[in-house]
Amino acid sequence: MIKSALFVSLQSFKKHCKPNPGAIVISIGLSTDRAPYMLGYAGSLRLGFEDEYEEKLGVRVGEIPDLHPAHQNGARIFYQGNELPDFNDALRVVKFLDRYAAKTECFDLIVHCQAGISRSAAIAQFAADKYGALLVGANPDTSGSNRRLLRLLTKVSDGVPPSIFMPPSKHAERPPQECGGPCGGWC
Repeated sequence: MIKSALFVSLQSFKKHCKPNPGAIVISIGLSTDRAPYMLGYAGSLRLGFEDEYEEKLGVRVGEIPDLHPAHQNGARIFYQGNELPDFNDALRVVKFLDRYAAKTECFDLIVHCQAGISRSAAIAQFAADKYGALLVGANPDTSGSNRRLLRLLTKVSDGVPPSIFMPPSKHAERPPQECGGPCGGWC
């Protein structure tokens, strides 16, 4: 069971949060950042992506796909050079939270990102909505939540499949030409 959700900045996490076997941690930074020390907690999950979403980038919601077509090979969603959260990030969060929500023990969830305003707030709000976790902390206002991340978490939780942009194939872009090959003369 997840009884509470606290979202904080990386600086607050390092300064005030001490290892606790009754707490679980989700740490969010950039893919290139070094994760903070997270030993001594009941569990931890590290995610790496920037704090960007469609509305902030001036793009219509749904225009950026949820998942890269080559995601099995580790490909990520980038838009204008920014690495965005994707469906697999949301799936990892939901699986992690489901695992602790299913236990009879109570856990406090601590989520941190760089500023403690957007990415961490989205996960804390999701934990409150789905698992009934109480939002705690000095300012538990989640109005600044990363909207893309919150949408993806809800999509995963509701069992909605991801949108995947498939670029047009090169064969579809050019008209068939007579080649005289084994294809019957056209390719």
